[in-house]
Formats: sequence, C-alpha cells, structure tokens
Amino acid sequence: MYKLKGTIKTITPVQEFATGSKKATIVVSNNDGYEGAEKLYAFAYFCGAKKPERMDQMLKYNSVGDTVEVSFEVESREYNGKYYSDLSAFRLDKVGGSSGEGSSETPF
Repeated sequence: MYKLKGTIKTITPVQEFATGSKKATIVVSNNDGYEGAEKLYAFAYFCGAKKPERMDQMLKYNSVGDTVEVSFEVESREYNGKYYSDLSAFRLDKVGGSSGEGSSETPF
C-alpha cells in the first residue's frame, strides 16, 4: 500500500459496466516534481458490483480542489507481450478539513 497527499484536479464521469461495477478516474496533483514543479497522478477508483454505493459516497465527500491523502496500490499486468501499470485508489481521506464531514472518518 502506498499513500500520496495532493489536491484533486479532476474527477472523470463515472463509467458503469454491465456487471454493475463502477469506475472513475481521479487526478491528483502535488508539488513533488523537479524543483517543486507540479506533478500529476491519475488514480482509478473502482467499485465492484457488490458495493456500488462506495462510488456515490466517494463523490459525495470529495470534489475538485479538495486536499486529500490517497491510499493506493500499484497494479501491473501483461497483455499481448506488453506490460501495463495502474494506480488503483481504494481510499481518499481529506487533509486538514475543519469539519468532521469528509475527514478521515469517511464511510468508505
């Protein structure tokens, strides 16, 4: 498990699959680049068919401009002799929120 702190730049529209699963891409930026330059990270946030409400909760408690800590896994796979890697987020916690809503006690 890895963690990264940054600001949400974009949340893509949710994709819904025939299986009932849902997926959105969350783009987070921080200033960890060379000489403090902005660096972007694109995380896949995936909810299986058994818990599709997790996507609704993620969208309810997180929005563009929020500072968050993303917990994620790096996943790689081989397809037709090529290798692909994904950053799969499984938790987003707000950082420095003044209210309890959407803080590290979010329900997902």
